Amino acid sequence: MSLKVCVDCKEERPSDYYWSAGIKNGKQYYRKVCKICYNTTKYSYKHKIRSWFQDYKQGLECSKCGYSNNTHESFNVKALEFHHTVENKADLIREEQAIQKFVDIFGGSFKKLGPNDVDYRVFNEAKELIAYVEVKGRLRPLKEAYPLPVAARKIVKLCDKRLNPVMIWACEDGIIYAKVSEIQGDVRWGGRKPRAHSVNDEELMIYYKQQKGFKYVRF
Repeated sequence: MSLKVCVDCKEERPSDYYWSAGIKNGKQYYRKVCKICYNTTKYSYKHKIRSWFQDYKQGLECSKCGYSNNTHESFNVKALEFHHTVENKADLIREEQAIQKFVDIFGGSFKKLGPNDVDYRVFNEAKELIAYVEVKGRLRPLKEAYPLPVAARKIVKLCDKRLNPVMIWACEDGIIYAKVSEIQGDVRWGGRKPRAHSVNDEELMIYYKQQKGFKYVRF
């Protein structure tokens, strides 16, 4: 077994201590950094990113009541996800109209879940649980709805349910829906302009372009 010197730690190690860099003209090549140094650098980077986010989150506060690390010794940033959530009557009516339109397609029914869960459980005609659904308001007509935005944390929570996670966008003149497993989106920082009584208006978002996985139903 050949020996190779790591460019980071300068230690001479056997070739199986290095990740493969491919084969060229029948010869096996290896990366310049050993697995030990590579993993150390990798986890150090992850730790730095995680620490940055933790520090950033500790500076957040509720825009309605001021709940923050400065006002409460027991401050928990996770509380901001459901602390003074904004969901007015118009939002609720639009959301229920959208889910009703969706279950009407197959004669099913739905059950609204709590504020810390996804939006709905969906049942078939036999009252069997067949899917979990998240509904997102999109105040545009269907033809102008793309790209379709949704908070990444909502998609993660929806997919954790595993049973047919479905995403619905409630537009002005109908709904756009798809199984999350059948669509692909772009992840980036975004959201809406900060509102007076809301949190999480700017966060990690997923934006979906028009694609085959989407289906449409008009109101």
